[in-house]
Amino acid sequence: MQVKDIELLAPCGSKDAVYAACNAGANAIYLASNRFGARSFAANFSLEELVEVIKYAHQREVSIYVTMNTLIYEDEMEDAIAQVDFLYKHDVDAIIIQDLGLLEVVSKRYPDLELHASTQMHIHNVEGARFMMQRGIKRVVVARETPIDIIKEICNLGIDVEVFVYGALCVSYSGQCFISSILKQRSGNRGSCAQLCRLPYRLYNSTTKEETTDISYMLSLKDLNTIAYIHELIQAGVKSFKIEGRMKRFEYVYEVTKTFRDAIDTFFKHEIYELTKEKEESLKKLFHRGFTKGYVFNENNTNMINTKRPNHMGIELGYIEKVSKQSFFIRLKRPLHQQDGIRIINIKEDIGFICNYLYKDGLLVNQGAKGELIEIKMKHHLRKGDLVYLTSDYHQLLSISKEKEMYQRVLIDLRFTAKINQHIFIHAKDTKGNVVELESEYLVCKAMNQGMDAVLIQKSLDKIADTPYYFRYHMDIDDAIFIPVKVLNLLKREVIEKMMLLKEIVHRDRKGAYQYTFKKNDLQYTEDTYCEIETLNDITNIDYHYLSNNHSLVNDYVYYKGSSVNEKDQYYPTKCASQLGDLNHLVTNAISYTTFNVTNSYAIKFLHDCKINTVFLSLELNIKQIEVMLKAFKHRYGYAANVGIFKSGRRDLMIMKYCLINNTLKDGTKKACALCRKAEYQLLDYNQEAFPLYGDAHCNLRLLDSKDYHFDQRISGVNNYYIQKYSFL
Repeated sequence: MQVKDIELLAPCGSKDAVYAACNAGANAIYLASNRFGARSFAANFSLEELVEVIKYAHQREVSIYVTMNTLIYEDEMEDAIAQVDFLYKHDVDAIIIQDLGLLEVVSKRYPDLELHASTQMHIHNVEGARFMMQRGIKRVVVARETPIDIIKEICNLGIDVEVFVYGALCVSYSGQCFISSILKQRSGNRGSCAQLCRLPYRLYNSTTKEETTDISYMLSLKDLNTIAYIHELIQAGVKSFKIEGRMKRFEYVYEVTKTFRDAIDTFFKHEIYELTKEKEESLKKLFHRGFTKGYVFNENNTNMINTKRPNHMGIELGYIEKVSKQSFFIRLKRPLHQQDGIRIINIKEDIGFICNYLYKDGLLVNQGAKGELIEIKMKHHLRKGDLVYLTSDYHQLLSISKEKEMYQRVLIDLRFTAKINQHIFIHAKDTKGNVVELESEYLVCKAMNQGMDAVLIQKSLDKIADTPYYFRYHMDIDDAIFIPVKVLNLLKREVIEKMMLLKEIVHRDRKGAYQYTFKKNDLQYTEDTYCEIETLNDITNIDYHYLSNNHSLVNDYVYYKGSSVNEKDQYYPTKCASQLGDLNHLVTNAISYTTFNVTNSYAIKFLHDCKINTVFLSLELNIKQIEVMLKAFKHRYGYAANVGIFKSGRRDLMIMKYCLINNTLKDGTKKACALCRKAEYQLLDYNQEAFPLYGDAHCNLRLLDSKDYHFDQRISGVNNYYIQKYSFL
């Protein structure tokens, strides 16, 4: 493997971030339009801006991946397809998708468009990756919870693997978090997450009726930082190293990208990369919640979580030494400058602001040095001893702003031929095979005095600092020739301009749109009720089809339900598929659970084609959306879909690899502690609403809704129902 085989993928939510990423050494950028991206609160890009950005990046040999990684409702599908049409036409390098319906139509309409399966598709095992590979997906973005040994196995399949290496972590498996949608009507699967995992909670033992902890941010994970483990990821076969942060400022994008660029390049020089204390502090000043190596490197529960603060921590600056009515005084442990941002950790509430005015010994100053006592005039309820953190460094931001304007150099081989009484001939070729050939109108003449040599000609041609390119020369010139500098400048500009135009288009061999085609499914139309149980004592109605993800309960009356998390690929013949890997292990007349997030008719068709007889629809749909979807299915395909809905029970709000019960009550470095089996626990929010915690048969922790859900209305075309029963509720 060579450095060119590794992709460094940077996040961009603005044009400034794009410029920063390109100039910091990114090989590719992921971003979104104003629709269908999983970060709807980022600035994002209009379609016109995307065209501009694609050209800009391609000129610098940087790929552009547009995220369309949200669930798409039926009435949005035409617009989504139109957006793909537009992006395909304007030479986007790949689309990152979550929705199975979008995969269904785009893979058939544009078979030569590279599609990447988003981490929102919940691909966390070999079978899930294999299934996507069989469906023509070029790359899978594996779940952040996936450990390095599983990642290596997925890489061995031959599919490109993309791994998050830095940035924010979600406590729930991506694509399996419904807490924001169900509680706040803001769907994380549609880019509008309310960040409820960053709020404070208490753990409550409902068996003993005791609150087991003080209130804390017990669901707020630290930020991922794997820079010390780059070599392991490369050796495992990972193709793309992904940085999180489309909502971060461009300075963050630049500094993190540049740091990882240095680390990757160092590995291929057969040297050891060292993250110095100074470099780590540079990263921390831009954003961090504390760092963890993550589940990818088998981090334990204790080192995954930051219970004290859910937001940017910065680095320690000093402490409050004295407080007066009008001012407070900070004893500095490091320098502080005007325009720096600070946060004071106070018992009532944190206080953050930009330092516009600093005073030393009563005089206005522009900075304070380590050890000095600096006064800030401001009224606040502060206490002596309160810690102070530096959350933004003005001079760091200013330096990065200047650095991001420096162009990353792209190589052009330039063959320059100049013979007396002949026209100058230039042959320029880039690393992608683009060729520009020019012949000057000017005839080379013999110099009257001192002639031009190769060094002088190259010095003139090298004045291209305002472009992303540099030349590697192959000179073939006569001795003692004369060429006016004006001629050289014209030739140089023409070479650059023509090369930039050529580089804008990368995918010249694309065939265009194909007609969307399909075959009719041979469905068994059913009117069934499925009931998920925890124990055999939950069997109460002989007319139900019973399901359990605990294989030990399976018998003549209980079918196996695949677990929505099956990291180790432990499969049995599956009646109810819960994640993509299950689709390779189905029994006759299988069903798919709500975790497939089906929100449009194309997604129903996709699963019917995968031998799913009954498709259970997303928890995020309302009655009208379901009716529109079923009507569209019948109109397009000429027959009815066979679908079901979740009818009653406690809906899953999250499914987590992180176990807050284990981390709070026991040694968080150990697994399979069985605490969740010895007592019943709930999570209490700030309103004292209680959310049950359930440890499933595979040692995943599921956060359940605080209330039983009941859906009693009839929907035309929906004849199958799902009930969830838990003995402890």
